[in-house]
Amino acid sequence: MKIILFNASSIDGIIARKNGNEDFLSDENWNEFCKLVINKKCLILSRRAYETTKNYNISLFDKVTKIVVSKKQKIKLAKGWIYASSPKNAIEIAKSKRYKETIFTAGEKLNNCFLHQNLIDELIINLEPVIAGKGIRIFSEKFNKKLKLIKSKKLDKVIIQLHYKLK
Repeated sequence: MKIILFNASSIDGIIARKNGNEDFLSDENWNEFCKLVINKKCLILSRRAYETTKNYNISLFDKVTKIVVSKKQKIKLAKGWIYASSPKNAIEIAKSKRYKETIFTAGEKLNNCFLHQNLIDELIINLEPVIAGKGIRIFSEKFNKKLKLIKSKKLDKVIIQLHYKLK
C-alpha cells in the first residue's frame, strides 16, 4: 500500500501555529487536499488534524474512508470516522478495505512516527510564500532521508506544490 503524506507549509516548514491555527495558509491548500483525498478515497490523519478538519466542510469526504490515529482510546469520533491505535493499525484498516493508496496528514509527532517506521512512500508539500517562524513543523526530528522529485506545479499563482518519492 502506498502512503502519501500531504502537508501545506510555510517556506520554513511550519504547518500550523502551536495552538493548531493555520491562519497563514490559504484556502487553496484545503482545496488541493480535498481533491487528493476524494481521488484516493482513503484518508489517515492524526487526532489533532481530525479536530482541525472539523472546522471545514468535511461533507466532501462522505464517501471516503476516514481513519484517525490516536493513543487516546476513548476519543469521541463523528459518525463515519474509524479509530486506529497506531500507524500500523491504520494501514491494516485501509488494507482490509482494499485500498492501494491513501492520503496521510498529521503534525510533526505522527509524521515522525510514520517516517521512523518507513511507512511514507511519497510526500506532497504545498509551499505557501510566508515565513511563519514558530509553530508546528512537518517533522520535529532531524532525518537523513533522500527524496526524488516526481513533479512540481504552481497553484493559485503563489503556492508551489512539490511531489516527492522517498528513495
